[in-house]
Parts: sequence; structure tokens; C-alpha cells
Amino acid sequence: MDWEFLLFMSSQRTNVTIFTQAQQRGVSLVEVLVTIVLSVVGLVGLSQMQLTSLRAHEDAHQQAQAIWLAHDLSNRIRANEVGRQHYVAESPIECKNRPSQLTSCSAYQSQNRWGPATTCTAQQMAEFDVWHTLCGYGRTAGTWSNNSDYLANPSLTVTLQADASYLIELQWDVRAQSAVFNQAIARSSYRLVVYP
Repeated sequence: MDWEFLLFMSSQRTNVTIFTQAQQRGVSLVEVLVTIVLSVVGLVGLSQMQLTSLRAHEDAHQQAQAIWLAHDLSNRIRANEVGRQHYVAESPIECKNRPSQLTSCSAYQSQNRWGPATTCTAQQMAEFDVWHTLCGYGRTAGTWSNNSDYLANPSLTVTLQADASYLIELQWDVRAQSAVFNQAIARSSYRLVVYP
């Protein structure tokens, strides 16, 4: 039986082509195209990952600035014991709506000169503190004057709670959740409760 099987196998012709080293030179165009496509897909994935990482880093930086600003305002509320009720701003304060009668209650620098501080009432100090914490003195060409300059479209509300605490809420635009690079629709916020 073994002989019959061997004879059957030897009588069958196989069409297997064995390539020698001399017959196979280089790579085919299809192999090159597949390699290019796979490389491009990998590089696009890496660039998307890098872009997402940069957005997340920027959003984390903005969160750190918001925490800094909220704590700065909480210290100002605690320091101005007489004018605490004037810190309350139920509607959001935005930098584009500067109060017309804002008194500068601290020394400031303008074009390489120091401006003197003005003697202020407790109410004027509270109004100045809220504005200065959120908006600073305003930018001149290429300069940053405040931590809020690093927040995109910031707004601030301060509310008096039933237990006599103050709720400070900062909001700003973020991009990490957005699928489109230049789209800044999502808002982020930081809330801090202050017990004077």
C-alpha cells in the first residue's frame, strides 16, 4: 500500500514554481505602495495624538490659571472686611465690559512709569479687585498683564450663599473636547467657596 501511494504521488505533476535568488530582484510596486500607505496612516495617527496632547496641555494650563485667579480673589475678599458685600456680581463679569468709573486702587506700571495708587473706599476696592483679578490692567502690544490673559474668553461671577460664604466661579473656553482644531465651543469652569 505504501508503494501504491508513492507511485500515485510520483505520477502526479505539481505546478509549483521555485524562484531562485537570481529570478527575484528588488520589490514590486504593490509592496512599495502598501508600505507607503501604512506609513502614512501611522504618521497621521501620531500627528493626531500630538495635537490632542497639545490641546489637553493648554486646557490644563488654563485650569491652573483659573485656580490661581479664584484664590487671588478669595484672598482679596478676606482682606476687604468692610466691603465684602460689594464683591457680589450675580451676572457674569467679562473683560469686554469695563466699568466706566473704575478707580485704580493699587500702583501700576504704564509705559515704563509707575502710576500711584489712589485712596479708595471699601466699595471701590471691591470693584477694582473683581475687575483686576479677571481682566488686569489691559494689554499693550505684545505684553501680558495678568493671569487671566491666558484664559480664552473668561467670565467671573461671585455670589453670596445662604451660609454667608461666597461662591467664586470662573468660566472660559476650552478646545480639548472639540473635534475641530479651531473650534472653541465648550466652556470649562472652576468654582471656589470662600468662608471669610
